[in-house]
Amino acid sequence: MSVNRLISCPYCGMNCRIKVVKKLSHPYRFDSPSLPDIPNESGKRCFFGNNIIKPSLTKDRIRYPLKASERGSFIRTSWDDAIREAVVRLAEHSENPESMMFIGGMELSNESAYVFQKLARLLGTNNIDNTAFDQKISVLEVVEANAYGLWRKYSEIPHNDLIVLWGINPAESAPLLLRWVMLAKSQGAKVVLIDPHKTKTIKLSDKMLRPYPGTDWALALGVLNEIISREPDRGALFPRDSLNIIELYPLNEVSRITGIPNAELESFVDVLLTSESGTIIWGPGAAMGINSKVTVRNIISLAGILNFGIIPFARWGNSQGVLDMGLLPNYLPGYTGYDSAERFERLWKTWELPREEGKSISDAITDEISLFYIADCSGLSLIPGIENALEKAEFVIVQDSYFSEVAEFADLILPAATFIESDGSITNSERRIQWSERIKRPPGEAKPHWAILSKIGEKLKLGFSYSTPEEVLHEISTVVAGYERAAPRILKRTPEGVFVGNNTGADLKLSAGYGKDVKGKVAIFVHQFRSFWKWELPEKLDSALISPEDASEIGIRNEGHIRIKSGKWDFKVRARVSQTVLPGTVRIPWKSIFRKALSLESLKMCECEVEGVRDGEDIH
Repeated sequence: MSVNRLISCPYCGMNCRIKVVKKLSHPYRFDSPSLPDIPNESGKRCFFGNNIIKPSLTKDRIRYPLKASERGSFIRTSWDDAIREAVVRLAEHSENPESMMFIGGMELSNESAYVFQKLARLLGTNNIDNTAFDQKISVLEVVEANAYGLWRKYSEIPHNDLIVLWGINPAESAPLLLRWVMLAKSQGAKVVLIDPHKTKTIKLSDKMLRPYPGTDWALALGVLNEIISREPDRGALFPRDSLNIIELYPLNEVSRITGIPNAELESFVDVLLTSESGTIIWGPGAAMGINSKVTVRNIISLAGILNFGIIPFARWGNSQGVLDMGLLPNYLPGYTGYDSAERFERLWKTWELPREEGKSISDAITDEISLFYIADCSGLSLIPGIENALEKAEFVIVQDSYFSEVAEFADLILPAATFIESDGSITNSERRIQWSERIKRPPGEAKPHWAILSKIGEKLKLGFSYSTPEEVLHEISTVVAGYERAAPRILKRTPEGVFVGNNTGADLKLSAGYGKDVKGKVAIFVHQFRSFWKWELPEKLDSALISPEDASEIGIRNEGHIRIKSGKWDFKVRARVSQTVLPGTVRIPWKSIFRKALSLESLKMCECEVEGVRDGEDIH
C-alpha cells in the first residue's frame, strides 16, 4: 500500500500538520507540508509528532468486541452480538433516561463526538460530559463572557509586543507553541511567565511571577485594581458588583495573598499598560488548580480590559472539538442553549429534545447511574470516585482503542480505531478545524468511533445512519454554530484548515470573582503522564520535590523522607531538594489514593501537611 497523506497530530492543542509518506515494505516517513499557514510554524514537529505511529502498535490494543465473564476478564464476541447487546441495554435504560450517563474522551474526532451526543439526546438524556477537564473550564468561561472575539491564532502571536504565559510550560508540553513565542521574542516582544515553579520555559521569559498555588485569581484581581486606579475609564467595562470585588484587592493585599512582592506586581502592571498589543496564553496550571474557574474568569477580564488576545491552550487531542460538538450537560453543539433547540429538532426529526440540564461527571459519581457509555477513556481513570460509580452501575459500555483501568469495569467492550486509523476532523486550541486522513488500518476488527455509534443509532431506529465521516461533517456544518465553513467540500480542499466563526459582534460581558483561601502547604501532582493516547499513572515514581526552605524547616536533607497528609490519605515518600520548587509547595508523583482527597475541578493540586520522617518509621 502506498500512502501520501496529510494528518493532524492529536497529541496536544497544537494539532500540528504532518505529511505522511509510506511505500510498500518501507517504513513511514514524515515530511513538513509545504503550506503557508499551518499551526506548526515551518512545518516543524516535536518528539511526539515524529513518533505518531508508535502508540497504535502497542500490544494492549483492543482488537475485537469483548463481553465480561467476570470483572476484568473478557471473552471474544462478534460485532453483531456486541451491537445487539448494546442496543438492548440502551433501549431498556431509555425508559428512564436519567439513569444513563454518556462520557466522551478528548481523542474523539469532531464527527465521533457529534454522533455520540446525538445518540444520547435522542435517547432522551442530556447526561453528557467529557474528560477535557481544563479546556472545559476555560471555554465555558469564554462562552459566559462572550469573549470569542479575543481568541487569537498562533500566527498572530509574533505580531504582539507582549506574551503572557500563565500556568503553562510550552518548553516541555508544547514545543511548537513555544516556537511561535520565540518568534515573537526575536521581533522584540517581552515574555512574562506566571507559574509557581521554575520550568524550562523560564529561559525564554523576561519576567517571572510566582504566585502561591491557588492564588492566581487574586493576582488577576490586583492587576485589574491597579489598572482601573491608574485609568478609571477602563472600569466602565465591568458591572458594579464586579467593581466592588476588584476594589477589595489593592496590590498590597494581593502581595500578601500571592506571596509576590509589591514591586514585582507594580512592574507587571507597568509592562501591561505600556504594551500596545498582547496575548495571554493559559494552560492547565491556571485552569485545573484550586479556584480554577474564578482564575480563568479574571484572566479573561484582564485580557478584555486591555484588549489583549487570548489562547486557552488544551494539552490533549481534540479537547476543543469535543466541547464545540456538545459533549456537555448544559449545551447543545455550538454552545447552543436548550431554549434554542428547535433547529436541532427539525434536523434530527424529533418532536422534542430534553430541555433540562443534564448531569456532569461529578454528578454521575454521586448520583445513581445504572448505565455508563464511555467512548474513549482518556483521562477518566484520574477522576475521584469513578471506580465506585462504575462498580455500582448495572451495565458499562466501553468503546476504546486500549485496555485501561476503566475498561476493567466494562460489561461490554467495543474496539475503536485510533485517530490516525480513521478519517475525520479535529479542532485545535486556536479553533482551527482541520481534516485528517487515515494513514493505517486499525488492528483486528476495530472500527472508527463514529461508525460504531452510527450502527447503534440505526438499530435503535433513532433516525440516523452514516456511511462516511464526510456525511457527519456535512450535518455539523449545517447545524453547529461557527462550523458553517467546515463543510467537507471546503475543508478537504483547504489543507491548512478553516477557523471556527467567532461571534465577534456580541458585547463582552466581563466580570470578576474571588476564590477561597489557601491554607497550609499545597501538593502539586505530577500525575497526568501518558504515553501518547494511552494513559499511564506513574505509580512507581517514589520521590517528591521540596524547596530548600521547607526542607530546612522540617529538618530533612536531600534524599530524606517526608510524610504528606491530606484528607483521607497519608503516605511516605523520598524527597529531593530543588530550587525550582516554590516554598510552601511540594511536587509529588501521582498515586491512586490521591483520588480520595481531590475534586474533579482540582485534579492538579490540593492542600496538605508535610513533615519530616525519622528513619525506620513506617507510614502507609
